[in-house]
Amino acid sequence: MQSELIQTGNSVLATTPEAWEESMRPVTDVSVTEVHGREFSAEMKLFELPRTAFFSLKLPRARVVVSEGSGFVSVNIVSSGQIRTASPRRGSEWEVGSVHVVNHDDCEFDFTSDESLDVTTLCFQRPLLQQYARTFHGNDDFRLDQVNANLKRDSGAGACFTRYANFIWEELNRGGAFLQSPLATVEIEDSLWALLLSAVQRDRHENVHLRSGGYAAYVKPAEEFILGHLNSALRVVDIAAAVGISVPTLNRAFRKCHGMGPKAFIKQRRLDRVRSELLRADPQSTTVTAVATRFAFGHLSQFAADYKKVFHESPSETLRRR
Repeated sequence: MQSELIQTGNSVLATTPEAWEESMRPVTDVSVTEVHGREFSAEMKLFELPRTAFFSLKLPRARVVVSEGSGFVSVNIVSSGQIRTASPRRGSEWEVGSVHVVNHDDCEFDFTSDESLDVTTLCFQRPLLQQYARTFHGNDDFRLDQVNANLKRDSGAGACFTRYANFIWEELNRGGAFLQSPLATVEIEDSLWALLLSAVQRDRHENVHLRSGGYAAYVKPAEEFILGHLNSALRVVDIAAAVGISVPTLNRAFRKCHGMGPKAFIKQRRLDRVRSELLRADPQSTTVTAVATRFAFGHLSQFAADYKKVFHESPSETLRRR
């Protein structure tokens, strides 16, 4: 008898509703309450980062209920097909290209898919996201509101988050080279979480009380913190916390003083540090990969392109110049 659950690498194929429910248990508790048609076939692909789970789901036409109180927030990017929800928003239709956030702690997620549904979902543990949000906004009393919004259509920040999430998903499907660098992995996740909060909280307005000296008074200690941690994982929330401000204020301060955000500033300083290391290194005992990885460059082809754009030579050429 053919197995009802076939696993190949990161992919799982379920040929019965019961088998699919079992395959979803590492992510959440689900139940299939109705199946339209005689055959059932669902495919899931799962990748896990330290604090974020990515999975894709291909479903036939069926009604699915995701249990309430599962302790996570999901972001759902519809690639094909359509979802019609009964909860949290009855009668809402999720179409191709739409992106929706669901807080699974507050309500069950009850939906019906059509026969061609293909959705990519990101799962964030709600307590960790809540803690991150408070640091992000520099406010211990801040609470993450329930949101069920079409991020891509509603805001530029939502579009930025979607592009970045799709980029990570594509990289994971190509083997996830950035996972070889723990520093790069931490910072990629940090960028993803920061973009999500920027999109979800797009209507939030901060009252910024500038210190004497204006934004420069924030940027100088932030620069000192960055330069002292270039070969460590640098999350924007940690930089902001070290200065005593929120992440949005940190971003505004850097753009005002440098014409770029803190992430771009970090990248420039790290490129400078890599060049300095390569110029001093022995090409017989040092590799470009080792130096780049030490400074959190996890995507080596992109690193090489960025390096050449700034210094007008490849990193390997710099190493050979010694």
